[in-house]
Amino acid sequence: MKIISFIILCIWLLAGLYFGIGGISRISVDEVTETIDKQKDALKKDTINIKLDGVDIENKYQLKYILEYSNLENYFPWAIQLTTFSSFLVTSMSFGLLGAMINILIQIVFSASKIEDSNYVSKPLLGLLTGIVVLGLSYIIPTLIVKGNAEIKPLSLMFLCLFCGIYSDKFYEKMSNSFDKFFSK
Repeated sequence: MKIISFIILCIWLLAGLYFGIGGISRISVDEVTETIDKQKDALKKDTINIKLDGVDIENKYQLKYILEYSNLENYFPWAIQLTTFSSFLVTSMSFGLLGAMINILIQIVFSASKIEDSNYVSKPLLGLLTGIVVLGLSYIIPTLIVKGNAEIKPLSLMFLCLFCGIYSDKFYEKMSNSFDKFFSK
């Protein structure tokens, strides 16, 4: 049973890392291409004539755009197909999962509990779902407080999901207390 639980934890960890890095990379590419689009006119004027992977590139705008997406496509081909919201969803779920994995490792290391006694299925699933909850809260809370369109900061979301995954038991306890106070008024 020890080997099976170890393998399951390794699969969770590798999946969280791969999809988390892929999701945040996709979001990062979106941000970089927004910057490239703002410089579009100037970059199109700077002409070049090269061939990259069988594609004719006529200006620096095309070159920068192709380089950004080709790097992402080399490592995370599935991420190219994602919408922005899907990228946020994959990223938040993955980092919630990674947070849950850290929580399990903390329990194993500091409590000297056995790996097979850890919640190696339910805790990672809770971490995935915690990522969704944190993403939802990051959309809801700013709209309740701020007028206009509040933009989510990807790195902040990533680390918030990670921390909430680590402390998911405390996160849900605080959230429950907050809702109790909010609805009792």
